[in-house]
Amino acid sequence: MVIGAGPVGCVAALAHARAGARVLLLEANPDAARRLAGEWLHPLGLSVLHDLGLDPSEHSRFDSGHGFAVFPDDGSAPVVLPYASGSRGWSGEHCALVGALREAASAQPEVTYLPGTRATGIDGQCVSFQRTGSNAVVRVTADHIVAADGRSSCGRVALGLSTDRVTLSRMAGLRLRTREMPFEGYGHVFLSGPGPMLAYRIAEDEVRLCMDLPLRASASPGTLHEAYGPALPESLRPSFEAALQ
Repeated sequence: MVIGAGPVGCVAALAHARAGARVLLLEANPDAARRLAGEWLHPLGLSVLHDLGLDPSEHSRFDSGHGFAVFPDDGSAPVVLPYASGSRGWSGEHCALVGALREAASAQPEVTYLPGTRATGIDGQCVSFQRTGSNAVVRVTADHIVAADGRSSCGRVALGLSTDRVTLSRMAGLRLRTREMPFEGYGHVFLSGPGPMLAYRIAEDEVRLCMDLPLRASASPGTLHEAYGPALPESLRPSFEAALQ
């Protein structure tokens, strides 16, 4: 039983199925894959997909995954940090990656994928779950249970792990229309704003910009422009301003 059909859940389902197990893969909210989420895989993560016969980069017509360029907060020259030995990672659309992984998992005869199905409890090796729109509770016993459905997982409760949360910051995301990056193929980390920013390519003409916001900071376009705009290189400011507008 794998609870959660995000990247980790799908990979766990695929790996177990190819090792001979029958797998039930549950996903409570398939549309959640469209949210702002991680879209950069380090080389080790990419190698895991390659071992399973999957290659997200085959559909990417742009250069990415070389490493990171860090722009210090003192205005000094950027520090370029390529991955060791020429190894490559990958960046792209999160929902495209998840969609491809769900398709690959569903194609396995040993995997039964149930979208719109929420795990409601775990008692020993028995998992209870419900389909969206149904009041019926189904219970299935599994030899192994993988909880890959995030910090609200009922797996945490079953294991006696704390569910307490402390919010440290928030995040704002923009899609910048640009074909030029200061270091093409690299993730860019900017450190001179109220919080760090991360930018990386997700399409031939688009860059994802993630801004870490202090809890008391406003996420209004005007505030973001004033607080984070000066920390960006000149080449990215026009697309940043256009995205805010």
